[in-house]
Amino acid sequence: MKEVVKQVKGLTLGDLVKVDWYDASIGKSLSGGLNGIDVPVTSWGIYIGVLGQKNKHIILAQNNLKRGDELCGAIVYSYPSPITFGRSKVWKGDFKRLQTEMSTISRVVVHPKYRTIGLGVKLVKETLAKAETPYVETLAVMAKYNPFFEKSGMQKIMESTPNPKVLRAIERLYALGFNPVMLGSVNYNERNIRRIGEDKVVQILEELSKKEATLRKRLMSLPKVYPTHQQFMAKIERLDGKSLAEVLKRLSFLAQTKVYLFWKKHQS
Repeated sequence: MKEVVKQVKGLTLGDLVKVDWYDASIGKSLSGGLNGIDVPVTSWGIYIGVLGQKNKHIILAQNNLKRGDELCGAIVYSYPSPITFGRSKVWKGDFKRLQTEMSTISRVVVHPKYRTIGLGVKLVKETLAKAETPYVETLAVMAKYNPFFEKSGMQKIMESTPNPKVLRAIERLYALGFNPVMLGSVNYNERNIRRIGEDKVVQILEELSKKEATLRKRLMSLPKVYPTHQQFMAKIERLDGKSLAEVLKRLSFLAQTKVYLFWKKHQS
């Protein structure tokens, strides 16, 4: 690990990088988060930074737009998740076919200085055919409000509906003074938890756990695949303010409307 950190420190923004890594997400998806099957993966891309403080993740731009030496935007394609809502509406096949026929757009990043001028559309439109798979999919949160994927030639297939019980919990937090738009910020959540006290937040999560068992695992990392309400609450009650703020961040993600979009090569 120390050798990897040393190599990362030696990188310069814009370097062409080859990263050999192991992806355990396949096994975790199929086993409910318990077991990971390490699959060797090689990625090439332009080094644009590191994400995370404790656990470092190298960010690579696999296709990018530049103005002179300045990086304006980047798009990242990855292997598809074994299970994604909406896919069954447009594609059928086994896991082996999925890995060879499907690519997933996992990130589209545009520099704030170059937003609102159509660069997101350009990145998607000009790279779809370069994915080297007959199908491309993406799961987007902002697609309902900024449909640049559709403008790029992708087809909107399905839109998720947030769980009503999650929305009710968000409403209760709003009544306590939380701004729902800001719940994705851990620092914001932590400040408000200090202001109103942890007990009131725990009460909201307790009611949510009682009414919706499927959310327990999604709100917090727990050893059991199907944790009980008692197991959920035992861990919640031990959390400090910052960890509780992280749970509220996850709750805000569950309240987002997600859109599944799909592209077939012959559409171009």
